[in-house]
Formats: sequence, structure tokens, C-alpha cells
Amino acid sequence: MLPAPDNQKLSAVLTRHAQSSLVQPIQFMAGPAIACVPMIALLLILQRQMLSGRSAGSLKG
Repeated sequence: MLPAPDNQKLSAVLTRHAQSSLVQPIQFMAGPAIACVPMIALLLILQRQMLSGRSAGSLKG
């Protein structure tokens, strides 16, 4: 049983959208680009903590 169109995952929505013959490539690539924005923002926010955790784990002491 498939979920309602409002509850589908992003990959399913993008696949269905790409199969449409009316879609221009620029319009299709806007979806994945917008989907990447939250992950990039999270990376930029937590970058300092990730780097300090890596360097703390590599020191012998």
C-alpha cells in the first residue's frame, strides 16, 4: 500500500516528476538542490563540533 502523495519520500516524488514528459531539466534539478540545503546548513552549523571531536579522538594521551 503506497502512502498518500503528500506523505511520500522525496526520492519517490522526484522519480515520478522526472518521468513526466513535460519536465525541463532545470526544473527537475531544482528539487534535489533544494533538498540539499538543510544538510549543508547542518554541516556548517556543526562543523566546529565535528572537527574538535575528530582531533580529540586522534590524540594519544
